[in-house]
Amino acid sequence: LVAFCGTLPPGAENFLYVEAARLTAKYRIPLLIDSYMELETLLSLHPAPMLKINADELRLFTGETETVPALRKLFARFPLRFAAITDGAGDALLCDDRHLHRYHLPKLERIVNSIGCGDTANAVLSAELLAGAAPVDAFAEALAAATANCLSVRCGEFDPADRAKFRGL
Repeated sequence: LVAFCGTLPPGAENFLYVEAARLTAKYRIPLLIDSYMELETLLSLHPAPMLKINADELRLFTGETETVPALRKLFARFPLRFAAITDGAGDALLCDDRHLHRYHLPKLERIVNSIGCGDTANAVLSAELLAGAAPVDAFAEALAAATANCLSVRCGEFDPADRAKFRGL
């Protein structure tokens, strides 16, 4: 699995993601995109990309004001395996071409540090998919880990017990 997360590293050219996406398509490597850079091109290059972006990015990309119509528009245009949409502390959505799943995130009494939640979610989502989990379950695990990350001072670090507690999303 190849994952594009965030902006390009300093000094990298914009075509880096595009060329890497071409290679993932050529060699039939699963591609997870959590980046807004070159998004239309990336989604067009791969036969079944997986998308994980936030609701604001989805609405901006599709020109829709509501998330669900934006997802419909996205799937009408691109051959996605799934789209996983986060919305901060709001509900997250996972959509494939047939189903829409809604995840209710727990309200935390105190957030220690929310930096790294997206990267934590991407890492856990990727690991779960590679282990054979269905996307709906893999995203639930990713959201639980990202929520647990909010309780840690260190970015991208979480207590597995907290993750297990939040798994009931």
